[in-house]
Formats: sequence, C-alpha cells, structure tokens
Amino acid sequence: MKKLVFLLSTLLMLFLSSCSKDKLDSGFTPDPTNVSTLKVASGVVIPYSPSGGDDTGGLTDAFNLAKAAGPGSTVQLAKGEYHIGFVLVKEFVGSFKGAGMGQTIIIPNMNLNNGELYDQNLAPELLKFLRGDVRISDMSFRNLEGEPSPGDDLMAFIGIHDWAATELPDLPTDHKIKAVVDHVEFISHPDQVPAGWTPYTVQTAIGCCGDFFWGNSLPYSTVEITITNCTVSEMNWAFANLSIEKGRLVFSNNGPINTAGGIWLADNIGGSTLISDNEFNTPPWGNSITITDANYTAYGLNEFKLSDGCQYEISGNVFHTTDAWGAVTIANDRKAMGIIDNKNPVQALIKSNLFDLHGSVWAGIFNWITDDAVIRNNKFTGQAKTGVYVDPRTINSLMLGNNFSNLVCSKLELWEPLIFGEGYKIILCGNNNTVVGGGNNSTTVLNLGENNKITGAKFVNEGENPLGQTITDNYKIWKENWVKIRKH
Repeated sequence: MKKLVFLLSTLLMLFLSSCSKDKLDSGFTPDPTNVSTLKVASGVVIPYSPSGGDDTGGLTDAFNLAKAAGPGSTVQLAKGEYHIGFVLVKEFVGSFKGAGMGQTIIIPNMNLNNGELYDQNLAPELLKFLRGDVRISDMSFRNLEGEPSPGDDLMAFIGIHDWAATELPDLPTDHKIKAVVDHVEFISHPDQVPAGWTPYTVQTAIGCCGDFFWGNSLPYSTVEITITNCTVSEMNWAFANLSIEKGRLVFSNNGPINTAGGIWLADNIGGSTLISDNEFNTPPWGNSITITDANYTAYGLNEFKLSDGCQYEISGNVFHTTDAWGAVTIANDRKAMGIIDNKNPVQALIKSNLFDLHGSVWAGIFNWITDDAVIRNNKFTGQAKTGVYVDPRTINSLMLGNNFSNLVCSKLELWEPLIFGEGYKIILCGNNNTVVGGGNNSTTVLNLGENNKITGAKFVNEGENPLGQTITDNYKIWKENWVKIRKH
C-alpha cells in the first residue's frame, strides 16, 4: 500500500553551528555535472521505431537484445509515439535514448490492469528498472488521453528500484540501482472523475527505492540517482522516494516543475541529497519540497534501524507558490515519536534560494522538527503568513543573512491554539536557535522559545531570556558533520 503511505504523509504534513562559508559550500559531494554511470561501453545500438500499435512487446524485445549485446548498449527510439503497457527491465546496464523531448513520446495504454501488479505486491508503474546502471534521456512521457488505470491511479511513469517484493525473502545482498534521467518531459492531467489517491491520472513522474505495495520489515535501499534538465506538469509529485539507507540523490537544473507536491523524500536514514537550481511552481495547498523521516518503521513497514545520518542541501532553487502550504518543509518525525537515533536523520542546509510567495502562503520554510539546520542567504519576496516558521521541537538552527525586505507578512493561523500576530518574518518557537539579521533591518522575529540568540533583527520577546544564556555552538556542530561527509 505504498500509495496509501504517500497519502498519509501528505495529510500529516497538512496537520502538522561556526563553520565558514567556504567550508559549508565545499562540503557536499554529489556533482550533477560529472556523473558517469556506464562502467563498460560496448557501443552496440539497438534501434526501435513505433509500430503504430501496441509497442509493449517490441520495446521489451529491444531491451533483451541490448542486454544480450553486453554492458553499455543503447536502446535507441526513433521519433514518434509509442503506446505501451507495463514494462519491466531487469539488470540493464546501458542507455535508453529518444530523439528528443517532444519528438519521442511514450504514452500509456488505456485499460491497464493495476490489479495484476497488486497481486504480486508491486507498484503500478509504466516502465520499471530493477537494479542495473541505466541512463534515460531525450524523450517525453505523456498521458493526455484519459485514465490508463480505470478507477485507480498509475503510480509513476518511471520506477527506479534496487529491490522488488517478488524477490523477498531471498533478496540479493548487493541490491543497488544507479540511474541518470536527463532531458525527459513528463505530462499527465487531472482525473476527469477522481478515482485514485490523488487527483491526477499519473501520480508521480519518477519513483524510486523498493518496488512494493505493502509489507512488514522491508529492507532499506541503496541508490545512486541523478535527475537533470527534466520538466513535469499536471502531476502530484515530480519525484518521490521511500527509505534510502545508502547512496545519493541529485535533483538539479529541472523545471518548470508544475506539481502539487514537488519532491517528496521520506524515511531516509542515510545517504546525501542535493536539490539545486530547480524551478518549482506550486498551486494552492501544495508544497514544493517535503523532507520527512516519516518513521514507517514504527508501523512495521521497514526493518528497524537507527539512522546513520542524512544530509540534505537545498540551494539555488526558485520557488513560485500561490496560496500554498509552503515551499520547503523539513521534519524529523522519528524525534517526534520519541526514537533516539545515533545520528541526526534530517540534517538540512537551505541556502541561496528565491522564495517568491503569493496569496495566503503559510510559510516559505517550515522547519518542523530538526536539529542543527542551517538556513542562510535566502531571499523572500511577495506575501505570506511568515517567511520561516520554527517548530517548538526544533533546536540549534542557524538562520543567517536571509533577506526579507520584499516580503509582506500577515497573520499566521495554524490551528486554534496557534494564532500569531502580523508582520513577523520568522516565528521562532523552538529553543537554542540563532538568528542573525540580513543587514537591511527587515528581519522581524517573534521569539516564543527559550535560549534563542537574536542579533541584527527586530524581535518581540514572548519567551524567557530572549538573548539566551547557553547557546549551542551551531557552527562547531556543522563543521564536524561536514568533515565526516567529505570523507565518504
């Protein structure tokens, strides 16, 4: 019931350091400009052209020929429209390439039977890659003709998986998937008569990690995924993952991303993620990026493991939001549920982004439940309830040099007990946090926590000891953690 997991998390979110600049900027390891996926290049090209009918069998045969030719082969699609049903590609090491976005167009067949996959405990995705090392590029996935799965959603156009429920309990110990998705367009449309878990006929452009419908004590995933230069429209999520333990994710230079949920990253306990230089357009009640270690372990979904630490860098993005929940939400729900991890599973650096907020946006950034987050040098414009909201369970955040000069803030009403006044660019409910104003005297802070340090900003004190007596050294924490990251 993976799609039920997505739904519950979406509803949950609706309810709900001295390190120098060069140290922080140089600490992240994923580099989207220098990614090599194919270890061996055979140079064999398997061409395939549209048949004019159902291309499911022909495309499957093309992949089988490419696999037989050896690692590094290419399945090359010609210009045209390809109509396919469910396709599974196992252990493929090579490229899947079209003639260009808008030139090679893959369209799902109508009347797909999701039940056949549910019966195998698999997610209904159009094109699945299981393990291997694949590069997917220069094509479009479009569904503009109706409901591919009557009465249900197609979960994703592309699935990228390191394991599948059909392999349990005899899962290979080295399960891993490497993939690059580059210059690919994804377009769906709303359900005419909403029938699935989301209002869209295809929920997600790209989904990754384990391929399952529901289970208990499921394994975490190992992935190396890079997504660049892609566009997404009329879908709930551009990218979604569940339960990464090792590896990295790079989501860079994509856009426009016209989706309700943007990127949804859940229950990761290890690895690193870079989300940079993307453009997001988020509609009412949407959220551009949601990062939550949602702790499905507590519900028996994943095998219980302590976190080995997760690092997330969100930098250089542009967020256009109108009447939305927000642009970025980060949360450590393990902490909220009382689980003490050996390392911080949601460690976030949010820097140098533009938050273009309009209408009744609740907050540009919801720092919901984290330790040691750094939010710096971001620019906020337009109108919102507040620029940054810091939850009472959030500690040791550093907010440095953010520019709120072109942001007008109105009254924030989260729910009945939490109704705040007007005009506050930062609402600070957590403890032991540090706010340093952006130098233009536009940072207004409502301080409702304790032991917070506020300098270079206008603030209203609603807690005790507003300037703090014992401030945790945020910079020292970050310096130590980023040194560890660079060693991996």
